[in-house]
Amino acid sequence: MKEKSIALSLESWGIIDSIPGWLSHSAADFSYRIMQAGLFRETPGALVEIGVFKGKYLALIGHASHGQGRYLVGLDGFLAGPNQPLESRWVDSAKSEIESNVRMAEVTALECLILHRTNSNDLSPSLFKAMINDTIAFLSIDAGHEAEDVFNDMRISTELLASNGIIAADDIFNPAVPGVAEGFCAFMSSGMGKKFAPFANCGNKVFLCRAESHGTYIELVREILEEGAEQSEYIEKSLEHINKNASIGFSPKMFGWQVIPLLY
Repeated sequence: MKEKSIALSLESWGIIDSIPGWLSHSAADFSYRIMQAGLFRETPGALVEIGVFKGKYLALIGHASHGQGRYLVGLDGFLAGPNQPLESRWVDSAKSEIESNVRMAEVTALECLILHRTNSNDLSPSLFKAMINDTIAFLSIDAGHEAEDVFNDMRISTELLASNGIIAADDIFNPAVPGVAEGFCAFMSSGMGKKFAPFANCGNKVFLCRAESHGTYIELVREILEEGAEQSEYIEKSLEHINKNASIGFSPKMFGWQVIPLLY
């Protein structure tokens, strides 16, 4: 039985888009669709974002899992500027703003929302594991934009990913922050990175899963696109591009893994 392709409603997108931050509609909609699929809904674990800012993507992934009883965990340094920690007296206000933004997106009870102030570069895999205290169903990495930041964030977090969990790595194709691509490629080329496989890219985000789940997610993305072609212009354009590639026998790959590109 094919998966239904459930779109992010325009009303919900309007709310999420009003939250300060950077997120394309196509990346938001694709994230929502894949998190609505039965494969993901049956995957145990928390929703975790490293690098929250004002909570835009955190609200989106929380909204996509509304009613599933998952913990929504955000880690952020709460900075006033580059390498400038926010004064302690303002941190509670910053957290309250994120909580308010998440609440707007109709996320399950805020008792399930946990915000940690931490510099992820100070965390080891064991400290990160103790902080999360769960497996991870969905992991968003969007904190520091230097190569060493990205490498470390993936190093400390990815081992907690559930067997059918998803990683969304942000800004991989953003020309303004080339260190992100450097750190991402360094991790993916390492022994740790070889356990994970990219299966789709949309906007500036690359979506990954555990290597053993790659074929399952490729099939799922194809089903979602075929079912959603009449609902969305970006999906229609993506399918047209995918079919053109297929007609000439070309299949895009990253690190040796087939990747389905979504245009936006």
